[in-house]
Amino acid sequence: IASSGISSRIAIAYEACGWISKRRSSIRSLSAVSSSSRDGRLRLWRGTRSTSSARPARASAAMPPGGKTPAGGVPALATSNAPPLRLPGEHFAAALIFWIAGAIGLVWVAPDLARGLFPLPRVVAVTHLFTLGWITTTIQGALYQFLPVALATPIRSQRAAHLSVALYAPGVTAFVTGLLLPSYALLLAGAVTFGLGLLVFIGNLGLTLARSRQRNVTWWALVGAAVSLLMTVVLGVSLAGNLRWGYIGEDRFLAVGVHMHVALAGWVMLVIVGVSQRLLPMFLVSHGVSDRPARLALGLLGGGVALLVSLHHALTPRSTWVIAAMLIAGV
Repeated sequence: IASSGISSRIAIAYEACGWISKRRSSIRSLSAVSSSSRDGRLRLWRGTRSTSSARPARASAAMPPGGKTPAGGVPALATSNAPPLRLPGEHFAAALIFWIAGAIGLVWVAPDLARGLFPLPRVVAVTHLFTLGWITTTIQGALYQFLPVALATPIRSQRAAHLSVALYAPGVTAFVTGLLLPSYALLLAGAVTFGLGLLVFIGNLGLTLARSRQRNVTWWALVGAAVSLLMTVVLGVSLAGNLRWGYIGEDRFLAVGVHMHVALAGWVMLVIVGVSQRLLPMFLVSHGVSDRPARLALGLLGGGVALLVSLHHALTPRSTWVIAAMLIAGV
């Protein structure tokens, strides 16, 4: 009995050892499978990473015509329509020079600004170094770079674009110099010269927009901006002529206010609305967002500027508040 009990225990122990060895072999096989699976996933991840790093080049090369992408994707930019760097570069270089001159002039006229002497010719000259020289020249260069890419339409004429800046930059310089000397002949010559440059720019911009097949918020905003810039030029030339002949009379400060608001709310803000509607979804990776706020801003700003121009010399307190509310709401 004792021997049979011992032998049975030995058999049980032997079976237990066999089970343990089998368990160890199964664990080894499982670990081998796990390590091979992990190595496979690592190789797959490395391959996916290398594929994704090469994907943008292929995507830009295989960009669909018209600058459109499938729903939910990043808006494509037809970079093949972009002009040479020289075209926006010469605008940015001129804008930088105007900005430096304006910064120096701002220090010079700071005492006049502190005393509230805003209508002084030197204050007006420094103001236009920033508005005409820095801001408008920068916007022109940025639009020459942005417009063909965003609307998938090349600039109508690059020669006209070079001609516009060749007229515009010296004209602004002569205009500001005529205000500082003062020399009315030089002022008027500069106003006519940069006015012609702006007309060439507006015509080139209008023909480029007319060739585009897209009629989105960006397109309409740039159309409104071009019209507002044209109105700004007309109002500015009338103010320059008023310095000599005084035909505006006591309403000249009202005309200055209309001129300033059409330039800022119409020209500058509408460009900002149009450009940001295209670029912000890409930079913020916020695709599929409704463009209703941009359309509302476009309608309020454009409507306010249109009322301001149409009621130029017939503004009442009520209409002034309505226009102010529209412009503020649009912003």
